[in-house]
Amino acid sequence: MTSELFRHLPEETLTRIPNRPLGRFSDFVVAELPASLTAIRKGRSDYSNLNELSHELIEGLTPDVMATATATQDNADLALLDLLIMDNALVRTTGPNPKLTALVDSLAAANDRPPIITYEDVVLTNPLYTDCRLHTNEEIGLSERDFYIAHREIEGDLDVLIDTSKEVIYILKQDDLNTIGNVAEMLHTAGLRWVDINARMELLWKAMPKEHFITIRDYFLSHPIRTTPDGEKYKGPSGAFTAKIPVFEILFAGETMKPEQFHYFKDNEMYFPRKGREEIQDALQYLEEGSTLTQLASLLGNPPILKTELDQFDHYLNQFRGMHYAGIKHQIPGAVEGNVSGSAGEVKVGQFLKGRMIKHTS
Repeated sequence: MTSELFRHLPEETLTRIPNRPLGRFSDFVVAELPASLTAIRKGRSDYSNLNELSHELIEGLTPDVMATATATQDNADLALLDLLIMDNALVRTTGPNPKLTALVDSLAAANDRPPIITYEDVVLTNPLYTDCRLHTNEEIGLSERDFYIAHREIEGDLDVLIDTSKEVIYILKQDDLNTIGNVAEMLHTAGLRWVDINARMELLWKAMPKEHFITIRDYFLSHPIRTTPDGEKYKGPSGAFTAKIPVFEILFAGETMKPEQFHYFKDNEMYFPRKGREEIQDALQYLEEGSTLTQLASLLGNPPILKTELDQFDHYLNQFRGMHYAGIKHQIPGAVEGNVSGSAGEVKVGQFLKGRMIKHTS
């Protein structure tokens, strides 16, 4: 799929297999809202039409409709995404709808997550290949879809790296030098996933039109109205809140990470995917037991064949972060200099990104 990202034709349209838990409300969010927002953005329409129609649709979300729509966890997650897409649109145009706000609050609380659109929503819950939820349409909408797909595919490759890391850790804990050759081969094969990951990272800033990203980014910014219990604005759906990179990094060489990275997980826990929060805690247990890949390799005397593969992991991880830095610098002028905040709320974006480019192997 990587080679197909951001290569769509202007006349290309999305093929859909409808999955609409909230009926007419979901239909509107998927099929009509992006065009409505485009018309407003381009000055072809004012807010009144969206305000009237959204009010009518929200009033149709009766208790019976909500109960049916949220009968299963998958449907509940998708129904909440539809509510959040609408909320995200309204608060940035016509203003919040009290009933919609109450529905979002109730469903979010019942599902252990914040009442704002998150990385988990747009990248993981979103049915990207069948009935994707978007804020934009036409060419920009296709770029928005590809932006999410690139992140989804990166998540899949990182899952392979994480699973292989755990397998290797189990083998290394047997303290058998006869297995080192096989372990090195496992790491080498898994490491090739980094080639695909970094290719997607490069596409995200070299192939995605900057003007498309700037338009889409407006919907990723901190929520303009809602605040946390501490009085701070809720943060937007940033890639900083993927759990896969920190899980991999902890399993790989968590003992080399900076204290502020662990503080970041704790301070921003609610923004990470729900399953990802559990995965981070699981990875931290490996670190606490002294069972990261680099710790176990050291105990075995850092066999050269093993060290070569771990050095390659280190190279790929920092290459990934370097591409992320280059992408932010290209797509969001002024961000790395600290003149523009990131969607995760970072004020000093460049410092935040560079601070994670560290040497994990000696």
